[in-house]
Amino acid sequence: MALAQEKRGGPYTKREQEERRLEVYHLHFEEKLTAVAIANILKVNQNTVNEDIKFCREQLSNEFGRKELDSRMKKQQAGMEERNTYDIKKIASMNMTY
Repeated sequence: MALAQEKRGGPYTKREQEERRLEVYHLHFEEKLTAVAIANILKVNQNTVNEDIKFCREQLSNEFGRKELDSRMKKQQAGMEERNTYDIKKIASMNMTY
């Protein structure tokens, strides 16, 4: 993605906006990064990233239908919580062995 080296604000060209949204989609929904982390990586304002995430969710909602999207998001959240619980138990067990 070819955004400027320094953090900058809009207005963005249509092409810049589309490229950024694709990158935000990848980083947030696939790589599970926070809006703050994405803003730092892309050198854009966090509010811009939040708006992009909102836009992506709306697009997914339109594509999959609200019910299916809610189901997918709940499954994703459950998986993340399961991984977090596993990590916490693993850390706790490591602390007990020392």
